Amino acid sequence: MSTTPYEALCKLARERALISTTAAVLGWDQETFLPPKAVDYRARQLGWLSGKAHELATSSEWERALAEAEAEDSTNALESANLREFRHHYDRSAKLSRELVELETRTSSRAKAAWMQARKESNFSLFAPDLETLLDIARQKADLWGFREEPYDALLEEYERGSTTAEVADLFNSCRDAIIEIAREAVENSSATPANLLEG
Repeated sequence: MSTTPYEALCKLARERALISTTAAVLGWDQETFLPPKAVDYRARQLGWLSGKAHELATSSEWERALAEAEAEDSTNALESANLREFRHHYDRSAKLSRELVELETRTSSRAKAAWMQARKESNFSLFAPDLETLLDIARQKADLWGFREEPYDALLEEYERGSTTAEVADLFNSCRDAIIEIAREAVENSSATPANLLEG
């Protein structure tokens, strides 16, 4: 029995998911059990895995399977939706280099540990270099992906497709007064919370 292009694409997507979920477990482990001296090695592990996932999801094999699956013009609503998502993510991923993806992952991994140490010591300078690198990477990604008005529009597309920075600003501005009032009430009432309420 022959494999359809859509099935071939799904097989590649499952392989990519194996890599990504393996990285997720390593990321969880970093947050919970990782000794401080292992942070740099874990960052390299996570960077390599993100690079492999990126390489697979931007490979000629992936591109070919996607193009062939799209050419079949499926009437199946689920397949059509998946193909639309595969295309969206492929087009964005293909604009990024493996090196940039790996650098972002490594830096993000190290930055988490640096942030925890910086908070513990009340010393922002421990976190600042990683933050600056991450901001630079975000600017590079925005430039590579392209945007109409604000660089953040390109980044926002990852989480809220079709939204713009201006729309998000309008939303938060419309909620501002209510949020301030809720925060004020929370602070005022938090001192009245009995300490034993939090005991197990």
